[in-house]
Amino acid sequence: MAKAPVFQPPDLITNGCLAKAQSDNGWDAAQADEARIWYEHFLELRWEDPAPLVVMDKNADLLWHTHFKDFQTDYKSYCNAVIGTVLTHTTTTPTHTPTAGQMSAAELRYKRHNWWPIPYSSTSCW
Repeated sequence: MAKAPVFQPPDLITNGCLAKAQSDNGWDAAQADEARIWYEHFLELRWEDPAPLVVMDKNADLLWHTHFKDFQTDYKSYCNAVIGTVLTHTTTTPTHTPTAGQMSAAELRYKRHNWWPIPYSSTSCW
């Protein structure tokens, strides 16, 4: 399936995904909005280049969990329509520590957009 010609973030507000993640994780409104922004950054980077990223914001990762677990139909439809494939989630911590090269590659992808440093970037997933 081909990816969309222009990146569009998922509508996590209308479908209730952001509210569920906020409630499940005890976030205030600012934390929920920050998680949404960083999740959108992650998705945009995956839209640009499907190569896995090994680092992302911890709260964005929790939002990703909510999206793909609790909103499966919406998640799959979004991924297929925008990214061209369903992104699978692989947790790398604690069983895998990213190499210095993987971390540098991820950092460069975020820095190209001035999206650095990543808050709470101890999570390594792709």
